[in-house]
Amino acid sequence: LGNVNSILTCLQILLDNCSLELPVCTISKLDEIQRDKACRHAKSVKLALVMCDGGEMDDTHKAENVLTNELNSNGNPYISATGKPVVNFLLKQSEDLFIKLIRVTIESQPGSQ
Repeated sequence: LGNVNSILTCLQILLDNCSLELPVCTISKLDEIQRDKACRHAKSVKLALVMCDGGEMDDTHKAENVLTNELNSNGNPYISATGKPVVNFLLKQSEDLFIKLIRVTIESQPGSQ
């Protein structure tokens, strides 16, 4: 009931002030706000790859590539040894903190394996 009262109160305020000119917030500004909040409150975490059950296609398409931002610069995404699209990763942040990502879906661009 509290939410309904708040909605009705808000609608009444808008109705009472319908001639009021309000600035429009564009989507790009909302994206900037969201990015700014993420940068302020997010914490960068250093991770190391411990294990990947997909193997590696070759030395240039290593599983470690999922942890880097260099994908756009070197163009070498991770490709599993068998080409299977779902793999599991085990990552390590510290000696006693491990993160397990299961059933990670790998999408490849047309022309890659």
